[in-house]
Amino acid sequence: MLFPDILNENCSDISDWTDADGGTGVSEVDPAGQFRFDTNLGAAGDAYCWRHRTIITPPNTFTAEIKTYFDSLGTKANNDDIQFEYQNTSWIFRASFGADGLFISKVSGLTGEVSTNIVQCNATAAEQTWRFQVNKTSESVATVEVFLDNISQGTFDCDHEHSQTGDGRVSIFQKGYTTDNMVSHIHYIKIATGLGEIYGDSTSDFLQLF
Repeated sequence: MLFPDILNENCSDISDWTDADGGTGVSEVDPAGQFRFDTNLGAAGDAYCWRHRTIITPPNTFTAEIKTYFDSLGTKANNDDIQFEYQNTSWIFRASFGADGLFISKVSGLTGEVSTNIVQCNATAAEQTWRFQVNKTSESVATVEVFLDNISQGTFDCDHEHSQTGDGRVSIFQKGYTTDNMVSHIHYIKIATGLGEIYGDSTSDFLQLF
């Protein structure tokens, strides 16, 4: 088991994340202990909610865990999805959650679909815990094993090499380009060095196992 040595975000305070919302998009804490992203009535103007912060360069192997509740999502095809990203200047991990499925970005910006009906949203919205175990020892052949509620969904390519600024940047990006009122809640985000389950909130929690 791992502890969240890279990022341990309990979503009680969003002020240390850069507010880069566009159009009518609003990102905030609501209710207490949850990040809320709402594009509001701005689809005609390509509304979006974007929060990001810079931590450290992604190590060769890392695990990211995120707990979600998707009140209202559209499809990735319509740019009404929400993305979780972690990047350096030559490579990016991007998971896109939409009503049409979960997608992982890979070479040349193409995407691989994890599963069509895996994302619970809208009428079937429910809390879901996602774990992404990433091996980017070689970025050109990077892979991720995806877990939903501790059950492996398989291993997928995540070899999306690029050339951008933003070394060590973690982002949440909710789009509402086609449909109004796309709304998502994030309960927590944890990132740890290595591959495996993330345990507790600190090194001391981890050491209690031994």
